Amino acid sequence: MIEMDGTENKSKFGTDAILGGSLADHEAGAAEKGVPLHCHINYSTGNPEVIQLIPPFNVINGGLCAVNKLA
Repeated sequence: MIEMDGTENKSKFGTDAILGGSLADHEAGAAEKGVPLHCHINYSTGNPEVIQLIPPFNVINGGLCAVNKLA
């Protein structure tokens, strides 16, 4: 991505493009291997024994888009 962007810190692409591209790359790799996304990310770090916590659901929503007054 650095080579495609042409800058040292990928500043032309921006955060949304970098995150979206990285996630798509990981999802494609996981699908190719037939493993869940979190397992593929563990393998790509070089340490497949890492345990990632995966929350089953969102407990509390807040912020500007919420229908409540939580900060």
